[in-house]
Amino acid sequence: VEGVTFDLGGLLLGDAGTEDSISLSVDWGDGTSETFTLEPGQSLGGVSHLYLDDGVYRVNLRAEDNDAGGKRELPLYDPRAFE
Repeated sequence: VEGVTFDLGGLLLGDAGTEDSISLSVDWGDGTSETFTLEPGQSLGGVSHLYLDDGVYRVNLRAEDNDAGGKRELPLYDPRAFE
C-alpha cells in the first residue's frame, strides 16, 4: 500500500436532503483522522489519503447532516459492490 492514494470518490451518501451540508469524519486507519464539510450537492470526489507505509488499513467513516436541527448518521454506499 505504500505510496498508494485511497480515494472516496466512488462512494455515495444516502441522504435525500439536497439542501444539507454534510460533516464527514474519516479515520484512515494509520493514525490519521480528518473531518471534511461537504456543501449541498458536493460529491466525495477529491476526498483522498496517501499511505506512506506498507500495511493493511481499516478506514472508518462517519457522515452526519443537520436535518431538522439535529444530527443524524448517514449510510455510505459503494455502488461497485452491487455490480
